[in-house]
Amino acid sequence: MKRLSALVGNGKLFSECRFPLFTDHIIKHITFDSRSTLPNSLFVALKGTHSDGHRFVEEAIINGAVAIIHSENLTQYHREIAYLKTESPRKALSALTAIFWDNPEKQLNIIGVTGTDGKTTTCEFLWQLLSKNNIKCGLLDTVAIDDGSGRVLSPYRQSTPEVTDLYPFLARCVQNKVEVVILESTSHGLSDEFSRMSDIEFSGAVFTTFTSEHLEFHESLARYLDAKMNLVRQLKSDGFIIAPSSFQHLDRIIELMPSQASLFTYSLDEHHLESDVVASSVRVSLTDRQLFIVSDNSFMETSFAYGPSVYASNALGAVLACSRIIGVHALTVAQNLLSIKPIEGRFNLLKTELPFSIIVDFAHTADAFAKLFSHVHNFFTKEHTVALFGAAGDRDRSKRAPMGFQASLYCQALFLTDEDPRCESSQAIFDDITSGIPENSLTRVFEIPDRSAAIANALNYCKQGDLLLVLGKGHETSIQYGDYSIPWHDEKEVLRQADTMGHKEEL
Repeated sequence: MKRLSALVGNGKLFSECRFPLFTDHIIKHITFDSRSTLPNSLFVALKGTHSDGHRFVEEAIINGAVAIIHSENLTQYHREIAYLKTESPRKALSALTAIFWDNPEKQLNIIGVTGTDGKTTTCEFLWQLLSKNNIKCGLLDTVAIDDGSGRVLSPYRQSTPEVTDLYPFLARCVQNKVEVVILESTSHGLSDEFSRMSDIEFSGAVFTTFTSEHLEFHESLARYLDAKMNLVRQLKSDGFIIAPSSFQHLDRIIELMPSQASLFTYSLDEHHLESDVVASSVRVSLTDRQLFIVSDNSFMETSFAYGPSVYASNALGAVLACSRIIGVHALTVAQNLLSIKPIEGRFNLLKTELPFSIIVDFAHTADAFAKLFSHVHNFFTKEHTVALFGAAGDRDRSKRAPMGFQASLYCQALFLTDEDPRCESSQAIFDDITSGIPENSLTRVFEIPDRSAAIANALNYCKQGDLLLVLGKGHETSIQYGDYSIPWHDEKEVLRQADTMGHKEEL
């Protein structure tokens, strides 16, 4: 609860301020959704892709708003209401929400993790490693959150939630005496357009990969990269950056990082001996990997409970970040890789009674497909590999054809199905995916929009010794269609159907 004057301060964020005479409203709630407006709310009118908050200002006032932030002239002004005009309502929303919650971001050591793929697994690995070293650690990623009271599945649809969710979370971290907070930092969250993280100074930044994604929003790879680089721009002067030696834009990171900040790199099965942590794969199976790790002229060998190289690479980034945070040698941290626990929806090999293998994974980009398929190809030939996947509707179309191409290289059959079609037709999405499959490909393609039916058909299609990859949803608990969603969980649905099939075979 804050006085409006305390939130607005000197008013430099606003081009025009209209305050009621002799009234300094008490603000008890900040929102950009008129439906959730309560008495004594500050309502921020945001212009979105599908709606414009200015249309709902009057509704917000009826519901109790006493102050309005807006970017366009309004048709009606009420004497008893405060009006604050700005060119950037989202930046104002971020700044005022931070103040409303007593600037928790200034009281925490916040580590941002960004990249096209691997953000969530890196966050989860880092959280586990810090926790094993007795660091009270906060976490907010796609899968889970921990505000210091224990890890639970994330209630948010967005990996980096809106500031009206983000800052209450950070405030709880302060209240619970959290020492370090790990934030999954998406390009949307870091972007100037959304400004969800624009008022956060990061103690550390971890980069994973960079490939094409979200171009429906960023419009170009250059703008996508620039949004990611806000993580570097917002780094504290004495902060650290962790990145793979193979990261294509290390030069950009070095150019933007504060002069007193430090950059540390890692590599896996590559010729980057200058890296701070260098790892080689001694033995690889479908579901685990033996690593030989070298750092500062010391070495060790350890096991890691994920087979694909991308997970091992993410773990190395987490090891290096943890070592910088707690101030111990990287190999001391790496000893804990033995006890890393699996993450929901990330290369989960399901236990069933069926005569073939089933893996659920979140892979949903062409680069993730290439890395996943190339790994499983070491253990299952193309003739024994089947994939079920789709692509998100109303999102980056440019990645769909490359996904189809990669899948056709490694799979004898593809079951195309709904991921989150939103307002786009399933057929349009399937057409984009299949456009990347070569005309002379022998890969069979089945188009079944209903994901449950697609799973049923894929399970019936697979034969003894096959591998079925169920991709794209991972841990997610719903499928979005237009203006509604349905409850969903890949692993639960696959296990339910597999159990039914197993009983039928017994009969």
